[in-house]
Amino acid sequence: MSLSKRVVSSFLSRIARIVLVEEQNGTLEVSGKYNEMQAVMPRLKSLGFRWDPSKKVWYGSTSKLTALKRKNLDKLIAEANGEDPASNTQPVDPEEERRQKEEQENKRKEHAAKIQEALRKHGGKWPLQGVYVQQFEGAFQFAGDTFPIKEQIKKLFPFAKYGNNSWVIYSEHATERAVEEMFSYLDRREAAHKEHELKIKSVLDRNKEGWPSLGVKADSNYVGGFVIGGNTYPYKDTIRGHFSDAKFQSSGWYVPYVSVSEQEVGRFISIMDKKESEKAAESPSVSVGPRKKKNQKGGECRTCGAYVAPEEGYLWENFSWEEGSDEPRWYVTHQDKKVCDAVIEEARIRANEAHTRNQARQNLRNLAAKPEHYVGGTGHQPQGEEIALDDGHLRIYGGGEWVVIEPGGQHFWYVRNNGADGDDWSHNNVTTGGAGAIGYRLPMTEEARVLLDVATGKTKLKVAKTAYNYDRSNR
Repeated sequence: MSLSKRVVSSFLSRIARIVLVEEQNGTLEVSGKYNEMQAVMPRLKSLGFRWDPSKKVWYGSTSKLTALKRKNLDKLIAEANGEDPASNTQPVDPEEERRQKEEQENKRKEHAAKIQEALRKHGGKWPLQGVYVQQFEGAFQFAGDTFPIKEQIKKLFPFAKYGNNSWVIYSEHATERAVEEMFSYLDRREAAHKEHELKIKSVLDRNKEGWPSLGVKADSNYVGGFVIGGNTYPYKDTIRGHFSDAKFQSSGWYVPYVSVSEQEVGRFISIMDKKESEKAAESPSVSVGPRKKKNQKGGECRTCGAYVAPEEGYLWENFSWEEGSDEPRWYVTHQDKKVCDAVIEEARIRANEAHTRNQARQNLRNLAAKPEHYVGGTGHQPQGEEIALDDGHLRIYGGGEWVVIEPGGQHFWYVRNNGADGDDWSHNNVTTGGAGAIGYRLPMTEEARVLLDVATGKTKLKVAKTAYNYDRSNR
């Protein structure tokens, strides 16, 4: 009796020692009574099976089960069920075995093609969640901010492996239904994110004028969040207290929509309205304005963050606006505002150049890491000019990526190190000093040359100013 046909009805387990074996979508599932499984479990582990606590079964891939392992599994199940292993042993016909292997390989390729088609049909980008899908030869991965969806990935794809900030799933371990369910789940989350964003914007739009007396305004015209800008220094503790994920940038305090609720935004607006009323009601003769004098010591400029040498800036005295506090706060600024503007602009340009390089590297990855560019076999050692796409320190940990331009410049290799703990090394085709890397070879087209020049900083492209530009907290 073949392994795939050994399906026994559950009611028989009441009258006999029985271990059940089922084959579904290229996966073998072994289950049975607790006592009988005690002797079976250690040997199942040695055959590459894993325990699924949700289904309470041991599962393994048929594609990784060799003829010898199948024979051993047959014997193991027969012994567990009190059968004679020899009675299930039949002479192996080489021609029949070859035909079965070809049939199995054809089914595997057909299944992989269906999965790839399902992936292409659904797309694969959810910008509000920061999640996207990448396809490879015989596999695909969910990358980006996958932490909130990791449980759903593990539920639908039990064989998914995590590494390099992404979840890799081989097509043979996925089903069309699982792909559709995952994409439907992500679509629903994306719609919920969009709805939540609109609700937050509607709350902010009720206060478009901001708080003129305080010099503070909330602006929702940014991607993925809103910015509290203006004279926010006296109110930074209030902002941080309400929005724990708020991050200071050149345009103000950036708050992601996904990190706040309507109620939190409403409470913040109410508190700022109260401060606005108190500030507007103050008598000019009572209000305390800032005093300034030459700085005797060097310090960090409050406006731009650059160092201000002694006697080259102003030392300002200001009072805390927090209720019940009259402690003065001193801070340093440049004497000339143009110096601050120049420093901020320089930092913005550097941030934009870094953003441009990162985007070019991502586009280069998308261009190169395609199934048709993957080089089969193992032990490849690309020869030519090697150009690192990162600072190189990740290589000792099995990470990093680089490009090798072949002599003549007609072709190049894109190589991604794949030797970290937890990575799947079976796709490694390039030899390194460690576990190996995955290499793709493709022609040096004009598009590839431009992306490579931008990614390595040889060519600089102008990028529009965004809310993600200069961030003083990352200096």
